[in-house]
Amino acid sequence: MDEKHERRPIDTIRESAGFMEIGSEDDSTPVTGAIEIDGLLYVVKEGGIYVVKLADQIDPGRTDANVPNVQQRILGYGSGSEVVRQTLATADALLRNGFVAEHVDKNEVLSASLAAAKDLAAMTDLFAQIAAEVNEVTPAEVKNRSASLPTLRDLEPRVNTFIQKADHTLQSLMRIVRAFFGKDAGRSWFESLRDLVTHRFGATDGFAQYLNAVLPALQFIRTARNCVEHPREDQKLIIKNFSLQSNPLVACTRFG
Repeated sequence: MDEKHERRPIDTIRESAGFMEIGSEDDSTPVTGAIEIDGLLYVVKEGGIYVVKLADQIDPGRTDANVPNVQQRILGYGSGSEVVRQTLATADALLRNGFVAEHVDKNEVLSASLAAAKDLAAMTDLFAQIAAEVNEVTPAEVKNRSASLPTLRDLEPRVNTFIQKADHTLQSLMRIVRAFFGKDAGRSWFESLRDLVTHRFGATDGFAQYLNAVLPALQFIRTARNCVEHPREDQKLIIKNFSLQSNPLVACTRFG
């Protein structure tokens, strides 16, 4: 047999059938789906999303027979969460059922949806952390005309991160917009999409009216992001921890 085509033991190992149990010690939920994105397999469970890499993807030259197939949880939210259901799961369902035109880059839509899910999950975690800490705060007790005010740890960087993640989610959404409507739809952010849809379908179209309604919220997120990353004297974000109020009619501490 030609040495070039000689079958090696590693070839037998890599090409044989295998088994992998997807999950982690704290996630025994069932598998609800599998999606290929950017050449990788993502397995969706109710409690998380896992990326699976075969040994050939790690060692394509087949130089080490000991390289295993691997799995890694990349998101602690799965199909049991609205974060995933309203992003990646919705995109996958629409693309699988043939509701999308052939020109749409389906991988780009799925990739952007996964990125949005990751950022929204991070925002959800940050909000829950801060809310839990606020709920645990006890009112400041005054002793000898002095008081020790409570403090939320690392408040400024966490708020900044929350705002940046919100803007990253909009960037992922804009990737999806461009996949459907082309680059011109995002030349001037979501205002371009609003103008394009209005021109194409008319001002009374439901989609055009929806964009007009949500545009102020999208603009607010972008402005907040600019306040964090490009602050100006007339446009900046001021983050305050708990503070003492002089008005006796209001609570003694305030967070804002």
